[in-house]
Amino acid sequence: MNTDMPAMLEVKWAYTEFALPWAPGGSIMRLGAQPFTVTHKLSALATGDFPGIFTSIVITPNVRVNLTYAAIEERSTGVGDGFFRGDDFAVIASVDLTPFKGLDLRPLFAWAQLNGATSSSTRQGRGGLAASTANFPTGGIGTIAPINTSLAAPTAAVTLNPVNGGSAIENRYTIGLDTKWTYGPFYLDPTVFYQWGNRQFVVPGTATVPCTLRVPSALPVVSTLSRSIPGSKARTRCRSRT
Repeated sequence: MNTDMPAMLEVKWAYTEFALPWAPGGSIMRLGAQPFTVTHKLSALATGDFPGIFTSIVITPNVRVNLTYAAIEERSTGVGDGFFRGDDFAVIASVDLTPFKGLDLRPLFAWAQLNGATSSSTRQGRGGLAASTANFPTGGIGTIAPINTSLAAPTAAVTLNPVNGGSAIENRYTIGLDTKWTYGPFYLDPTVFYQWGNRQFVVPGTATVPCTLRVPSALPVVSTLSRSIPGSKARTRCRSRT
């Protein structure tokens, strides 16, 4: 059965592209899941597909401005239910310049902000620092059972980070120049990037806070995180539930 199809159908891109009526001809905006087109060469700065916005506005026949917003990851419901990812995004701006026929210049600037743990294609462990939730927490929580859920034992482990409300924030900045030069059958396509950034976080520790309330083993124990104030200790309290 179903041998008439060699493979399953995959929806790779799903976007809407339209012309900007108030801008010169050739100006467009693209919304939705789309491929990166931020450099002349594939995968030079960003690769793959992303959900977001791309707009390209023609200024003159030889000048075009491009702007890309990529939603790398969405925090969605947040840490209240044990979700350990934050809002990650990237903004990439560039200008297409054509001084004369055959030479295309694209200076660009990119800013990416990563909140907590992120995709392994975006961050890899380096220098003995693993790219895990233990080192890159979100909202002060690395690994914890969702609030108000039963625990196997009357203890709760809460991972805290007093910086940025408990999140590891990483900012990456990139400037560069992507070029294409064609002269008859010859071509030269050099690309130069310079990247810098910062990470604002403290490698967190795990504090195990025992519950002080003794309850029969037949009753489940519920851990409730009262609140987490940057720079303070987490408090847990136990109560029986029937």
